[in-house]
Amino acid sequence: MTASPEVLILDVGHGNCSVIRADGSVCVVDAPVGTTLLETLRLLKISRIDTIILSHADKDHVAGVSTLLTSEKFEVSTLYVNADSTKGRGSRSPWYKLRVSIKIARQKGKLTVITALTSDSQPIAIGTVLLEVLAPSPELILGGAGSTGLNDETQLTSNSTSAVIRVVYKRQGMFLFPGDLDGTGLDSMIAEGKKAKAKTLVFPHHGGLPGNASVEDFAAKLCKHVHPELIIFSNSRKQFSNPRPEVISSIRKVSSSEIACTQLSRRCLEVADEVSDGHLHDLPSHGRKDKSCCAGSLRFCLDNLLASNPRSCLFPHEEFVSTYVHSSLCKS
Repeated sequence: MTASPEVLILDVGHGNCSVIRADGSVCVVDAPVGTTLLETLRLLKISRIDTIILSHADKDHVAGVSTLLTSEKFEVSTLYVNADSTKGRGSRSPWYKLRVSIKIARQKGKLTVITALTSDSQPIAIGTVLLEVLAPSPELILGGAGSTGLNDETQLTSNSTSAVIRVVYKRQGMFLFPGDLDGTGLDSMIAEGKKAKAKTLVFPHHGGLPGNASVEDFAAKLCKHVHPELIIFSNSRKQFSNPRPEVISSIRKVSSSEIACTQLSRRCLEVADEVSDGHLHDLPSHGRKDKSCCAGSLRFCLDNLLASNPRSCLFPHEEFVSTYVHSSLCKS
């Protein structure tokens, strides 16, 4: 049992994965393919996961869950996930494999599946930490990916119906996990009128383009709604060159938030052969072996975060950037 609740933002490359621990309870939010989450659970000696929440059906958010559900080394109690009829065409798709693994786990009597994550959902308790569901609205999820919105003919995608999770501790918003929320989903979330303020925001799309909205409009609406002190990009050095400069510049126009990337963008440093990993936490990081990490995996004690700016967790990262990265996006 941890002395204080904590949130881990894991460097999984291109994907999202967070672990919340509080009062002996464990929650995983999203899990892509790869070994980082498994290594982290083994390091922390976690074999029981009380709750898994999947924001949406994309591979880089769900492909790692099947291993947890079918492994004899882990026990998962409850899985929250929304249906998505646009995924899973073919037995090799991660979504299809997830459905199969859910069936296996349920047949063993070890898993409860809740297929209703909407803004009307009751908060999910992880010890003394509450997880509030801010989106999608019931109206959006009843249409689902592949349908159209109620007020126009906008095509809904998996991103439009991403579940948005707000981590609340001692009545304060600590983190916002918006999955890959797009413009339609963001407008719907704002219209719901729920509090979204959070100290730390894991930015959607890994710093890529936000889909059916302009970069500037999306960044302005999201940042003004959340008021983050820290923005994290869960990105990969090897894919898509995220975060994109226009995303960073759009954030800078409306927010003075600190910015940190899990991995070192090639836009910041083309060759990383000489960089050090001495600034990284003791947690497993996907990019550690090939010197792809920037902030790497991050560990936040919620009691400390309540009393200070999230920047206090980034001092080693800031020293790393100032030493090795002279044209960094986060300091632009």
